[in-house]
Amino acid sequence: MKAFKFAAPLLLAVAFITPVQAAGTKAPAGEVVKLGKISPNGPFRLWTIINKVLPAYAAAKGGASLRAQVENMAPLAVSGKKPGHVLAQSVQFRDALDATARTMKLAKVRIYKDPLGRTVTPGVVFVNAGYSLDTLVEVYFTALNKPDAQVGDLYDVPVAAGKSPSDVFALVELATRRLRLIQGS
Repeated sequence: MKAFKFAAPLLLAVAFITPVQAAGTKAPAGEVVKLGKISPNGPFRLWTIINKVLPAYAAAKGGASLRAQVENMAPLAVSGKKPGHVLAQSVQFRDALDATARTMKLAKVRIYKDPLGRTVTPGVVFVNAGYSLDTLVEVYFTALNKPDAQVGDLYDVPVAAGKSPSDVFALVELATRRLRLIQGS
């Protein structure tokens, strides 16, 4: 049941953005998984949630003082970023999160790679952000050490419009700095 709490939101998201194939069939040669028309707004929304979870995790790990330090961190102003830059920054966050998960004996963050190795798109960034979010919520839930804790509200997705890869990059970089601060406490 606990696994369902963590996996259900991501599975629903993936189900709505990828085509479904019949069991036991393969896609014809040359056909690839399509992630739909995801704009930078999608990843921005997930990284907003990740940045909402981090102060809560900081409080669970280090109390109100650490939470305040994390909340007082702000995104840096950046420009000219592309989805590839965002994914590269996401890898830094994922590596830090994997280190935390490992200390708690939790699974590493899953990784989605385009099967054809094409240029990184917002869809690839979106799926990987979802995987990071799920692992972060699991880390937070484990840190709480309260089996009855409800974490579903952490998946409330805010509305975003008109966002650019640079906006997403700023949130990923902020999340990376916040997680490193929590790890260093």
